Amino acid sequence: MLLAACSGYPSTKRWVATTTVQAFDAVEGAPSFKIPLGEECQPIRDMAGKVDMYTLVKCRSGSGWVRSDSPFDKAGK
Repeated sequence: MLLAACSGYPSTKRWVATTTVQAFDAVEGAPSFKIPLGEECQPIRDMAGKVDMYTLVKCRSGSGWVRSDSPFDKAGK
């Protein structure tokens, strides 16, 4: 049984990567691309995996899922 939960973010919210962050092609999916230090991303929505929470982000380098505890400055814009 898979339980899923989602929550969204305002379209004006931005996160900034404080180190290189691995993005994935799906919740608990395969590595897709890396978000470089200092890149600004827009969080879209959260989703629960089996163990971790993930956030879908849209960045200049691509769109993908990151673990919700990934190193972003979330207090900014």
